[in-house]
Amino acid sequence: MLSHNLKKLRTTQTNLTQSEFAKKIDVARTTYAMYEQGHREPDYKTLQRIADYYNVSIDSLLGRSNRGFTTQQILSHRITKARQSKKMSARDISNKLCIDIELYKKYEQELAIPDSKTLRRISDITDTSLEYLSGLTDNPEKEIVKVAGQEINLTVEELQLFNELKKHPVMFHDLASDPEKKVKELLKMYKMKKMFLEDDEELGDGFGDLED
Repeated sequence: MLSHNLKKLRTTQTNLTQSEFAKKIDVARTTYAMYEQGHREPDYKTLQRIADYYNVSIDSLLGRSNRGFTTQQILSHRITKARQSKKMSARDISNKLCIDIELYKKYEQELAIPDSKTLRRISDITDTSLEYLSGLTDNPEKEIVKVAGQEINLTVEELQLFNELKKHPVMFHDLASDPEKKVKELLKMYKMKKMFLEDDEELGDGFGDLED
């Protein structure tokens, strides 16, 4: 449903190519092409960018409007479920978030939606993935990789980029100090590089200039 809606919106509401639209939402053309082909799903932040561009809801993009539940309902239910799975009270979470408990309760009562920064903090506190909280997957487990002996939590998109980067092992040198920060920075660089490449063959030829 999502892949169909993305292609339909782009071809009927814009005159943009896949490459042009990919630049609008800050992803590589090959990544966006996989969204439309149904081979890959955008993370929550990218979904929000797409929804904002077309001035539609995320629910509409995902085809949820006819299934009787909304993004707010999903967030509310899963935030509550994640908190309960950790045997934490609403006050425990609000204290860790440094927000008023009444505001946090609104998140669980479908009266407010946390911003992306707050949602990420809830994800960290409850040790559940952002994709699960936002309804993009039914798996609450975070994607974890180990670099220089340290476990690093990655989003689904970051994990996909990380697996692609493993083809360039030279990029993983000198990560012993603060590996999480360096890996995140490396993934951002790699993502930016992909923005300027048209296909995987160019990626193989052109990524070398980042290895210095």
